[in-house]
Amino acid sequence: MTDGDREELAAAGRQILKARYENYPHNLDELYSEGNFPNNLRTAHEKNDRILENLYTGKTFANDAARRDMLMKLYSVRVARENEEAA
Repeated sequence: MTDGDREELAAAGRQILKARYENYPHNLDELYSEGNFPNNLRTAHEKNDRILENLYTGKTFANDAARRDMLMKLYSVRVARENEEAA
């Protein structure tokens, strides 16, 4: 990950925080509940997702199932590596 990647990701994170602030006084449960996800917060999360997906895979995922599958694969690799190191 380059310094530019880190800054882009940090900026996306700040946009999420800004969108949460803009929707005050709603709490996190209200903001993230089904059917109540404000557009500015959804847009900020989608941008963050695109950045992360491109960092991990060089592409964006078609849907949540593809994203979940990749995350589980990455998690499995990490757990296996940690188990080998512990042995």
